[in-house]
Amino acid sequence: MPPNLDHSVIDEVHWLNDREAFVSARSLTREQMVFGGSTSGSVYRVLKHLAEREPAGTRVVGIFPDRGDRYHDSVYSDEYWEEQRLDELPLREEPLTVDGTAPVEAWSRQVLGRRN
Repeated sequence: MPPNLDHSVIDEVHWLNDREAFVSARSLTREQMVFGGSTSGSVYRVLKHLAEREPAGTRVVGIFPDRGDRYHDSVYSDEYWEEQRLDELPLREEPLTVDGTAPVEAWSRQVLGRRN
């Protein structure tokens, strides 16, 4: 864990599987014209989820940490999807709330802070 990370300000942690992250990265490119990688796709999906639930006027901010050119042969490759059988992975529209002690197979979240 990096020493400059203040865990007390983290409200939630989300996990997405590869299919969910890749679908979201492609959506980020299509909807926002931002060519991001799978981590950026995951951030985009969670941001959209949070923004849909916040009161009007609430600012929701995220950081897209990777760019898409490094993922041309995976996230953006239909052949890779087929080889990895990504279409067989679950694809949740909403996260399942978990306690963080067991492995997850699809989009899940653990609430840590003041949010429910």
